[in-house]
Amino acid sequence: MISNVFYKWIYALLKSFTTLFFNMPRSSFFVFILFKFFSNPLSSMPIQDLDNSRFYKHIQISKTIYQTQLPLEEIIQTIKIKESPTSYKLLVPKDLESNWKLRNVKYQILKYPQKFSEIDPNHNKRFQKGCIPLREMKNGYKNNQLNELYLTCIASEFPDLVSKVSIGRSVQKRNIPALVIKIPKEKTIENDNFNLNMYRDKIFINCSIHANEIISTEHCYDTIQTLILFEYKNPILQNLEIWIVPILNPDGSEYYWNQDTNLGRKNGNKVDLNRNFPFKWNSGSTKASSSNPESAFYRGEHEASEPEVKAVLNLFQKHRFLFSISYHCYANAILVPYSIEKTQNPEPNLVSNIANEMIQSVYSYRQDKPFLAKKNLYEVDGTDQDTFFHDFGTYAYLIESSHRVENYKNLPVILDGFRPIIQNLLFIAKDSWKIRLKIQNSKGIPIVAKIANSAFTYYEDEKFESNLDGFYHLLVPNANKVKIQISATGYEDKTIELSPNKEFAQPFIVEMNPPTFP
Repeated sequence: MISNVFYKWIYALLKSFTTLFFNMPRSSFFVFILFKFFSNPLSSMPIQDLDNSRFYKHIQISKTIYQTQLPLEEIIQTIKIKESPTSYKLLVPKDLESNWKLRNVKYQILKYPQKFSEIDPNHNKRFQKGCIPLREMKNGYKNNQLNELYLTCIASEFPDLVSKVSIGRSVQKRNIPALVIKIPKEKTIENDNFNLNMYRDKIFINCSIHANEIISTEHCYDTIQTLILFEYKNPILQNLEIWIVPILNPDGSEYYWNQDTNLGRKNGNKVDLNRNFPFKWNSGSTKASSSNPESAFYRGEHEASEPEVKAVLNLFQKHRFLFSISYHCYANAILVPYSIEKTQNPEPNLVSNIANEMIQSVYSYRQDKPFLAKKNLYEVDGTDQDTFFHDFGTYAYLIESSHRVENYKNLPVILDGFRPIIQNLLFIAKDSWKIRLKIQNSKGIPIVAKIANSAFTYYEDEKFESNLDGFYHLLVPNANKVKIQISATGYEDKTIELSPNKEFAQPFIVEMNPPTFP
């Protein structure tokens, strides 16, 4: 057997390297050495590969090895695989390789997977299988090809409930597909003449704007399943129109799956799309974004320079979204606008109050970090949620999932824990106090008008307009009457006072008149 002096030496080394491993980004490690400890001498140590070596979330630190052979203070820290409680394997940096060679230690070098298709080789089989039912689509991570296929399959399976559309194209001309969920109302005496095109409150949900955060796409698919398979008879959903974009950054997804997992965050121009939106783009903080194309936070040459960002902004110009959710990972939080430092929210701070309602009953399986509502994780600027909130009045939230690249078999419980967010949002959409307007001229032609209100005090020069079809909405904190001031080029200004309502009342029609001259 080996002397206690050697165990003390190896214990000190392992302790330092274990600390290094868990505090450095995993992308900086390209070689891991895995070996299995037995009570026999190191010179005859057998080796076993660890399946799916990229998935490290299913490991835990254990101090049980050699407990019968060493004093308590000299127990070696190792990594225990939960699936194999009797086998102890250790992840160790390459730096110890020369030492092990000198001691004739048997080991095996495992190359760090460079592209995600090496980690998930079965994705081609899933694609070749073709269409499958929606309820079976939690079968693995989804690249661009699977996403296109599955959205087409869903639209074919539920033609009366959903439609597949394109919101634009990426730098490299890849399609950015979306699924639009629009559940028909059940006919009753009250709505026998129901028109599917009548006004509905709209919600926008996007995932994988950072395409290396592939678990976010699974949150989008979980939302699709929840709404179509389980909530389709919910009368609340029958008053909503929900747009879901599972992969907003298809070029990044292509890089991540087929070139290098370190490239998936940015788009085809090496731009971090979530630093390219107009509001406070290039705020001046060097920590918030970068002008260096090699930086992970490169903001682009100018605001909204990227076709993916332009596609989303065009969508928001055409459709007035009441709420927005953007899924990311893996800080285990909901981020509330404004997320940019030194930016003040309107008063009262309704957007924060609603965030706290949204996360009721959310359960995270990441025990080291509780799920909380936060302003931000670090300094940012040019983000989607702040632009949606500032420019369009959309209550836009960023959801940070609890894990990053998780063994897929563990995903169902993670997704289950986050599902209350969308379920809560349905009730919030119904129960919030709202004002809805449609601005038009005497001939019924929609007007894009500037609109101010007395319900909030604003600090960031927020200026809201009705969108291209004349619709405007406003969430307000209570039932108090709100004064609305409306102005449009070529028309007389108009001031009205309205009482908010809950439920899903149709918009109040505001007819604008041309100016009269004496």
